[in-house]
Amino acid sequence: MKKSNISIIGGVGRMGSWFGRFFQTAGHEVNSIEGKDVEQIRQAAGRSDVVIVSVPIGETCEVIEKVGPYVKAESLLMDLTSLKAEPVEYMLKYSESEVIGTHPLFGPDAESLKDQTVILCPARANRWFAWLTDIFSSQGARLEIISPERHDRIMTIVQAMAHMNTMLMGFLIKELNENLSDLKRYSTPLFRVQMALVGRLFAQDPRVYAEIIAHNPEVKHAVAVYSALLGDIKKSVDEGEAGHIAHALSDASTFFEPIEAESLATSRVLLRALTSSQDIARSE
Repeated sequence: MKKSNISIIGGVGRMGSWFGRFFQTAGHEVNSIEGKDVEQIRQAAGRSDVVIVSVPIGETCEVIEKVGPYVKAESLLMDLTSLKAEPVEYMLKYSESEVIGTHPLFGPDAESLKDQTVILCPARANRWFAWLTDIFSSQGARLEIISPERHDRIMTIVQAMAHMNTMLMGFLIKELNENLSDLKRYSTPLFRVQMALVGRLFAQDPRVYAEIIAHNPEVKHAVAVYSALLGDIKKSVDEGEAGHIAHALSDASTFFEPIEAESLATSRVLLRALTSSQDIARSE
């Protein structure tokens, strides 16, 4: 594989640093740039084979607008953000280079690309698409090729609403002022899994979750549907009508029948892993 000169804008951040190490290990020359140094960004873009934008979602399009015109037509411009439609639109508009929107579905704590999913949204890609897929596939990544618009619709559920559910559970526990130690003492195995997700979310950078939720235009409709469904449940609770909730569960269960066996198996694995980790913690 040809050695390439790669500039990562935002390469000093955790995800940018991860990919910097990845490409260096693969034998490429990597230049990591702080996302706000405009002059350095432009100079690096003009001499790079590949320019990667790895900055917070709220800054991505602004950075693309600044760097895009300086990326050579024969080079590749790509981003690593969790949303794709608007960044890809900006990369196409402000550059003449090849463009591939990229979303790694893992965090900077991942040890390697093996068995990790990477979404690619090729928008203007010829020779660089093969280069990128080869380098990711060679390290064991699972690649998914979809349009930017489809990506954002899927991420509405996979990321935005999933994070929102976890976030709201945390807000609820805080507003009810429940004692965390008591919740832990009296929790079920499933609730301990949920609390692990809550604790993890609130230990991370809040801006990441806020921007995933607020900047995806597809989320507006999902939140409206969510609010309506919650309103239906609230009505049943207010009326003490368990039958309505049971009917809704039964009616929806047919939709999830194709993944029922897999879901049960996965939940058992998670619960066994949680129990095992607790046994280890108690013994230390």
